[in-house]
Amino acid sequence: MPQTSSIVVPADVRYLEAVCSFVSGIAAIAGMDKEDIHRLEVAVDEACTNVIRHGYDNDASQSYTVSCSIEPGVFTVEVQERGKPFDLGSLPEPDLNATVEDRPIGGLGMVFMRKLVDDVSYSVEPDGLKRLRLVKHLHAPSGKSRVDLPKT
Repeated sequence: MPQTSSIVVPADVRYLEAVCSFVSGIAAIAGMDKEDIHRLEVAVDEACTNVIRHGYDNDASQSYTVSCSIEPGVFTVEVQERGKPFDLGSLPEPDLNATVEDRPIGGLGMVFMRKLVDDVSYSVEPDGLKRLRLVKHLHAPSGKSRVDLPKT
């Protein structure tokens, strides 16, 4: 069974640093190295910024949940929200060869997230709850997880 910690956060960019501190603290407990923690923080910041700006239109009266789960060999961050509907499949594939002048503003968030973590998935529950999962694999020098979880 995974060890999970969660926080509920107002949809306000002023809380992004606190969210990243929460995630990085749990990632450190899981044994993630500093470089991977930094990559994860950037991906989480991007995901939460998208929720705040696009899902909730910067409405700080709304909130979202960030959960971190530790399992043997795997660290998962899940962002849950009930903002505006979003179809991940509708995102146009960005032209990464275009010059900065020719590229539209935005549209690279999912590209960044996919480059920074090992797996990204997005789902919408029947009740409208949206879940974005960011997964990092934990690797110790021996190939085993760096965190020993209690046996249940």
